[in-house]
Amino acid sequence: MRYHVHIGDQKYSFREIDHHTGRAQIDGLVVQFDFQHVRGSLYSLIIDGRVFSAHVERDEEAIEICHGPHVLRAAVEDERATLLRQLARGESAAAAAVEIKAPMPGLVVRLPVKPGEAVKKGQSLVVIEAMKMENDIKAPADAVVATIHVTERTAVEKNTRLLTLAAK
Repeated sequence: MRYHVHIGDQKYSFREIDHHTGRAQIDGLVVQFDFQHVRGSLYSLIIDGRVFSAHVERDEEAIEICHGPHVLRAAVEDERATLLRQLARGESAAAAAVEIKAPMPGLVVRLPVKPGEAVKKGQSLVVIEAMKMENDIKAPADAVVATIHVTERTAVEKNTRLLTLAAK
């Protein structure tokens, strides 16, 4: 999952966050990290060997980070929230493209959509069977199916690209 972080007029893209190995990509640069809750609102963060401690508070709109005398307000969006915002503003299809990824390992049992097909918010895009249960992956917003990356009866791992949606 990709996250977009806005701090003032700066924008950062976080991808491939792996808490087990402590690796992530920030704006395409691979970093080593460790993020730990200490107590209350105090957290410890180590990025590529540099140590930071900060008080972190969250409200409905943003995360407030206090590091020494500095107070930063960060708005965090995942790629689906970014797509919804872009679709609501009517931004270009290229800017609003979003990849739908497998939320868990399993077997693709149904693909009820085709490339180029218009889909409505909540419409079934792909059904994955995992642990003897069918999981219906639905469209996060009205969009068009740009690309389908898997076929029926294909085994997928978590975060495997299933399909790409573009704005209508």
